[in-house]
Amino acid sequence: MMIGNGEKLTSFQVIMLVVTCRLLINYAFTPAFNLPPGNQDAWIIDVLSGVYILVMYLPVLFLSNRFRGIPPAQYFEILLGKYLGKFAGFMISLYLLFFAFFFSVIFIDFIKSSVLTTTPVYAILILLLVIAAYAAYIGLDSIIRAAELLIIFIMFIIIAFTVLNFNNFDMQAFLPILHDSNIFQLNLSAISLAGRFCDGVMFMVIIAYMDKKYSVNKTFITTLLLFSSFAVLLTVTTEAVLGADYAKRLNFPYYTTTQQINLFDFIQRIEFVNVIGWIFGFMIKISSFIAASSLVMRDTLKTKSNQIFIIPMSILIMVFILMTDITKNAVYRKIIYVYAPYLVSAFTYAFPLILVIVYFFRRKKLKAYGK
Repeated sequence: MMIGNGEKLTSFQVIMLVVTCRLLINYAFTPAFNLPPGNQDAWIIDVLSGVYILVMYLPVLFLSNRFRGIPPAQYFEILLGKYLGKFAGFMISLYLLFFAFFFSVIFIDFIKSSVLTTTPVYAILILLLVIAAYAAYIGLDSIIRAAELLIIFIMFIIIAFTVLNFNNFDMQAFLPILHDSNIFQLNLSAISLAGRFCDGVMFMVIIAYMDKKYSVNKTFITTLLLFSSFAVLLTVTTEAVLGADYAKRLNFPYYTTTQQINLFDFIQRIEFVNVIGWIFGFMIKISSFIAASSLVMRDTLKTKSNQIFIIPMSILIMVFILMTDITKNAVYRKIIYVYAPYLVSAFTYAFPLILVIVYFFRRKKLKAYGK
């Protein structure tokens, strides 16, 4: 099967890829701890953010339903005209490439700080991008098939590690609920967390290749419920074991949580299983973003294949990482918590909303396209 050549995805495949991509951010950072109030009510932020993501993604869902089966780069031109449409497609492709670059930085930071502490950055980067470029070159459909298996493995180990950590749980860490925070503050943080849902653009791209017998809305809601449930579980487990105050000081709090497992001195030091899931998960995330970026570029420039863009894109990622200081922890974390919400909101919320407004102004002319 080759996406874009007539083959279609199932709803399950779309769900598994987007959940894999999204869940890895919580798997790595449990970001709710780094948002106000940063206390025992952090898990409430995860719950509320799912609601805001659904509301914010209504324009994307509208466009995905109205232009069913049409890649975004093509309906950009339908709505905005040839030149503005191409510019929009080019920017979406760059957006996806930027996050492939950004997730590569996160991958390097984790590997350098936990596994290969003495290995040079360039060696890790070359290995990562060779694998990611090869996977993207084979095709997004192959990446999706790998994601189908991997996300089940990741979900299993999240549940298993929660159970194995029961003896370390301190339920007092959640009390008193809403004593040191208020609903308004929690909602603002939930909106901020929803603004980090960069994987929604991936959904917008691949949903065009989903078989029309499946519902776009049901697929998105199922995706949202699934990763939101596991995001809450990750936050709750981390808070119960480490406490919110300690967790927000750590670079990778959930990884530290898994290191606490010591059941009767028999089951211990099994965080390497977490590392395996983390590494393969980010391989899929990075390769899928490169593949999706190349697909959008193909549709924008109307080339025969997306493969011609994959190697140049991978080289571009490598050059930018090696030439900048972004691999320093403080640099990219500032991007995550300060700048990322604005960038994501512009591309996944504001831009689709503008397209919806344009659609209603031009709906009579769009009848020629059957839309």
